[in-house]
Amino acid sequence: MRIGLDCRAMQGEGVAGIGYYIRNLVSGMLDRYTDDEFVFFFEHIRSSLKDVKIGEALRRGQVIEKTEGAEYLRPNSTIRYLKLSEYKQFLPVFYSHILVGGFLRQENLDIFHGPANVVPLAFRGRIVVTVHDLAIYRHPEWFPKQYFSTRVVVPQSLKVADKIIAVSQSTKSDIVDIFKISDSKIEVIPNGVDLAKFHPADDKEDVFREMVQKHKIDKPYALFLGTLEPRKNIVGLIEAWYKAFHNSRELWNGFQLVIAGGKGWYYDEIFKKIKELKMEDKVIFTGYVPEVDVPKLMQAAEVFVYPSFYEGFGLPVLEAMACGVSVITSESSPMSEVGGQVPTYVKPKDVEGLSGALQNLLTDAAERKRLAVLGPKQASHFTWAKTVEATHQVYEILTTS
Repeated sequence: MRIGLDCRAMQGEGVAGIGYYIRNLVSGMLDRYTDDEFVFFFEHIRSSLKDVKIGEALRRGQVIEKTEGAEYLRPNSTIRYLKLSEYKQFLPVFYSHILVGGFLRQENLDIFHGPANVVPLAFRGRIVVTVHDLAIYRHPEWFPKQYFSTRVVVPQSLKVADKIIAVSQSTKSDIVDIFKISDSKIEVIPNGVDLAKFHPADDKEDVFREMVQKHKIDKPYALFLGTLEPRKNIVGLIEAWYKAFHNSRELWNGFQLVIAGGKGWYYDEIFKKIKELKMEDKVIFTGYVPEVDVPKLMQAAEVFVYPSFYEGFGLPVLEAMACGVSVITSESSPMSEVGGQVPTYVKPKDVEGLSGALQNLLTDAAERKRLAVLGPKQASHFTWAKTVEATHQVYEILTTS
């Protein structure tokens, strides 16, 4: 098979989310399916044209090119850089759908996989689309307006796709409900966890000391890790932490809340709530955490808390369990698909319930020790090798049908 994969979502600084999914897919495919040909598509990144008028930009003859994706070159793989991508800010629709569609047609692909919810609408061929979540349809108030994408690009991408991969049963249900697509067109293929990176610490105290030094943590901590945005329910978490502190002197003296992650949409309310409750010295914001530090930050935590209002899968919950950390998370389908019987589940809008769960786990070392054994066992059911194999089977079905 000649398989094309859109790799653009893993370009830039700090691979996370969809980019992380693509990277694991690409690496796994290359390692396992050496008889197939792979074409990986990247943006042709050049020196920034930000704030430069198009006429001036076109007159400039010298630009600095940046090579991306070279680590994925193998005897059976090709890297294609999409031409003229530096000008997409001027003609985004024409570039993303007409030009890119044309570039793809030149490659004579047996399969093209759009791993980030969409495909170029001008492309015609066998298409697979992965859908990670549909939060913007369920809760548009959490996001800036994206009319063309939500009303045209995503619906049309799913319509023309030969197969849709959903990362959870919950996401599959959303696809069927929102777009009225037959469930026979949708395959559920969960994400995986890299067990070589996410595992219990050999020496938790040593890892804790390293995190103390890097992030100015000075007490055992409960950890949230994710983008700072409304759907993650961080304001609710802060309110629950405040209540837990005022209910327990042990928590007040002995623990901190660490909120790790970069700023996303509409994050201002989070810091307003911290100031309102005068919790500046009880909550640490690390900002974006480099990928190499994420497993360590989880390993050193006493509890991982992830009370999100909506998720398509919930990868941080899976990774925290793999690290042997007790987990508190939302009572929702994606989380229960990942966590099984291991996490403590709470209704995300129930601040009292979340506060009580935090208090109970942080003051019960024996229960945390018990869950430290169960978490890795549950996480071991989800591997990237399984994700890659199931995805390749979708390719095979399409090319032989």
